[in-house]
Amino acid sequence: KKEAENIKIKLSSEESVKIIIPVVTVKDNQPVGLSTKINRKQFIDLIDDLLQETIELTKSVLEDAGLSPGDIDEVLLVGGSTKIPRVYELMSDLFDKNPRDNVNPDEAVALGAAVQAGLKSGALPAGELIATDVAPFSMGIAVLKEWKLSKLRPGGFAVIIPKNTTIPVTRSEEFFTAYDGQTKVSIEIYQGEHEWVENNYKLGEFLLEGIPPNHAGEEIIEVKFKYNLNGILEVQAECVSTGKDMTITVQDALNRDSQKGFEESMKKIESIYDGKEGIDDWEDIIYSDEDIDDKDIDIEQSWESLIEEADIYIKQLEELKGAMDEVRQKRADKLIRRLREATENEGDVQSKIEDIIDFIIDLTL
Repeated sequence: KKEAENIKIKLSSEESVKIIIPVVTVKDNQPVGLSTKINRKQFIDLIDDLLQETIELTKSVLEDAGLSPGDIDEVLLVGGSTKIPRVYELMSDLFDKNPRDNVNPDEAVALGAAVQAGLKSGALPAGELIATDVAPFSMGIAVLKEWKLSKLRPGGFAVIIPKNTTIPVTRSEEFFTAYDGQTKVSIEIYQGEHEWVENNYKLGEFLLEGIPPNHAGEEIIEVKFKYNLNGILEVQAECVSTGKDMTITVQDALNRDSQKGFEESMKKIESIYDGKEGIDDWEDIIYSDEDIDDKDIDIEQSWESLIEEADIYIKQLEELKGAMDEVRQKRADKLIRRLREATENEGDVQSKIEDIIDFIIDLTL
């Protein structure tokens, strides 16, 4: 790894580099070395995917900010890898201007870190510097959401802090009980940009209990998100009528490594459908309008797709049970058991799925 780093640095100023490593491995009790040569073109070819990713990320940031390359007055390259000549060339082409070359990329990192530390500690005098940070992802909770033919299903994503909101920030939204006699509610916290939480990244969850057992919609649950510059998200849910609340703290709401892994997995899945026309987003793959007729839903599905749909509704109902009273929990268990029996015995799976859908809808009436 150290030798690779040295080669990268040398190729930023030289056209070719000779590689000599005395011992790479051992074979038949004898050391095996490496002696070869690599030129800058070969190196650029090897890192081309990373270079293209850099360009796409830069374009994405500009788009999120509502800017075009022509709106940028100066380009500053930060970090040692920006010393690679090809990075300079690509950025020059993108912005139609040469990046500044009078700032050391390594020193820029340290200076930027010092400024950020000054902002967080309050060491910088008020008014001396205006700088903002933004939320990198939308953050919100799971809710019941209108679905096919105006039916409701769990797992919708209600955004409380939108992506690119200036932080630190505190936002709150009001929600209502879904069914008569509801005394508790599960608060599931997610980050992401998809309409359905199953395609977003889960940050945590907690249960708010002690809600007065009134009619559906009568009890208001206020959910408050507080997000700071350190990436700490505090979520509070309060029953407005009683003042009873519950709070959870997510220490690293950004969760860079986990989010990166999640996004990579989603990209791999979506890449399978690159050739499929009419798909604008991932949820369109799962809940395509092609499945919906203006007056009816085609229920002549393959057995395999029915089993997959059954698993989805079983999972959804299991997640909802935590917010039900004992009577509704028993009813939910019975519906789940009947659906599982139908899938195991090749019974009327479709009707059992519809029974669960009707039950979920009844919870909100």
